[in-house]
Amino acid sequence: MNQQPVDSHQVWLDDVEYRGEYGSESAKLEIAAALADARALAGVTQRGLAERAGVSQAYVAKLERGGANPTIGNIGRLLACIWMKPAIQAVPLDPSKSMESIDIEIAERLDLDSERIEDLMWQGEVSGIASTSALEAKIMVLENAYGS
Repeated sequence: MNQQPVDSHQVWLDDVEYRGEYGSESAKLEIAAALADARALAGVTQRGLAERAGVSQAYVAKLERGGANPTIGNIGRLLACIWMKPAIQAVPLDPSKSMESIDIEIAERLDLDSERIEDLMWQGEVSGIASTSALEAKIMVLENAYGS
């Protein structure tokens, strides 16, 4: 009796609340790693970055371990102090999900009929969304444009 192990993370990603929290935490950790890497690449200590940015070394350390929830502006300001800027790329939260399944999720949220879905997909309004935040943003745009 060979049973495949269940990847509970994949199962939990189907829960929108879990997926949102996972997205939030993974974003903080990715930003933390990017900030630490950028600072090291610039050859600056945490204290040096803190002095340049007018913040405490403890705050920089907290950011770099993912323990803070900074604004995008604060991250940009810190990086600018070492002559860098953020580069953001949206990637699929779950690489196994196809764009078609994300398109279907949008359609279900908007309660659109199949003809309207095809029209939106043909116009490029729905396809190409690769993250939960982008999905939510696109849904808001489409709801405003076409009604909910």
